[in-house]
Amino acid sequence: MCPTMTPTTTTDKGDATRQHILAVAAVAFADDGYAGTSLNDVIKATGLTKGGFYFHFASKEALALEVLSSKRGEWATMVMAEASKHPRAIDRLAAVPGTLADMKETDPAYSAISNLCVELSKDPELEPETNKHLLMWVELTTQLLRTAKIEGDVRLDIDEVAVADMAVCAFMGMEQVSGMHSEGPSLRQRVDQFCRVLLDAIRVR
Repeated sequence: MCPTMTPTTTTDKGDATRQHILAVAAVAFADDGYAGTSLNDVIKATGLTKGGFYFHFASKEALALEVLSSKRGEWATMVMAEASKHPRAIDRLAAVPGTLADMKETDPAYSAISNLCVELSKDPELEPETNKHLLMWVELTTQLLRTAKIEGDVRLDIDEVAVADMAVCAFMGMEQVSGMHSEGPSLRQRVDQFCRVLLDAIRVR
């Protein structure tokens, strides 16, 4: 009797194919941005037929949104795992941008997040989806600041929402500058310096 493929096996194979497409596309979007990425080149790089590809993603926009969601999930998992190693919120606060800097320097597909957020946000219909990443980041930083206040490490007079927004914007600026000037300090070096200055300004004396 010939063995039959179970639904679970079929699903596992389909999930693996989908993840393979997302991994290939993430690198392409990181390297060339949304506008500069050809869907035909992505399909060719996956080794799939067009039919096999379109079974999973109907368009480049659908693919880009799924890549953004997938990388955002990886981002959150990595950040929370690293932050959880530190018992106090003020130390977790510094761990978050440090982890992001390491991800930027070790994961070739990391830049897909920033590239897609910038380009897709120009479409009013897609802006709410691209804003999710920024809002999640600011909210995480805000919550850490609030906890650090409760723990007695951060001054009570600071506006945690304003500081969180400033910290996120600062990282994005450092990320851009580091990408433009490879001969200067690395992103991690800039981030470490910024964290020292920030924590010194908000810490309880």
